[in-house]
Amino acid sequence: MKFITLFLTTLFFLTACTNENKMPLNMPILTELGINSLTSKTQFTLGAITPNLLGYDITNFTALEGGEAKSIMRVSYHGHEVMIITPTKLKKDSQRYIKSITITSNYIENPFNIKIGDAYNQDNFPVCTELEESLTCKQEKYKNILLIFKKSNKRWSLQEIVWGDNA
Repeated sequence: MKFITLFLTTLFFLTACTNENKMPLNMPILTELGINSLTSKTQFTLGAITPNLLGYDITNFTALEGGEAKSIMRVSYHGHEVMIITPTKLKKDSQRYIKSITITSNYIENPFNIKIGDAYNQDNFPVCTELEESLTCKQEKYKNILLIFKKSNKRWSLQEIVWGDNA
């Protein structure tokens, strides 16, 4: 009996551990237009955003930016932040739409075949602007997507990918 209890406990523990690091089955896809069906024409409401990100947790909260309160949505998967969604600046909630989406993890497919943490490659991203501690890059084909590299240990590594209408 003790063996069966130990076996089942071990099996349960291993299943819980492997589920936590498992990639999403329907991983959202970043394109020039947005992520899945999330675009600049999507209202900035949980009701409009949630159906496009099934399996993800979405939290609406207020953050301070430049001393101004700003409503944003944090999207996570199994406790790991995946992206931040910011709205346009219209005053009425019913008139706000998605302004930008900042991808902070590898739980989103992107068209560049690059992952968060990967090293900068000049052959893939020849058009970049260096500002203080970051390198902001674009590809001509993707005008709405910015790749932001940060310098660490004398090399540039991908920190986040930002989508925004005319980024």
